[in-house]
Amino acid sequence: MLEKLIAQIVEETVKVTLQNLSISNQESGNDIMDTKQLSKYINMSVPWIYQNLHMIPHRKIGKKKLAFNRIEIDEFMEERSGKKESIKTMPDKVNSKKAMNCKYKVV
Repeated sequence: MLEKLIAQIVEETVKVTLQNLSISNQESGNDIMDTKQLSKYINMSVPWIYQNLHMIPHRKIGKKKLAFNRIEIDEFMEERSGKKESIKTMPDKVNSKKAMNCKYKVV
């Protein structure tokens, strides 16, 4: 009888804890994104993100993994929308000479 009561208490505690974790994850809105999630979020390709990494706020995790904070990305996009050049048409610093010499510019 006591074992059943303890098992029931543990089971209900685990359910409540899982529900609380689920709610806190939904509230935070998954603030950290990887490269694929960012590409969907800002509607740009993954290669475009790597080419323009110098201007996108990010953090490196280890040697290869990149992390993007949703709040910083929102601020970055807001800042870019106020300027004449949009984020899509801005030439890459590394390839700016190529962009200027090309007949067609890939956006």
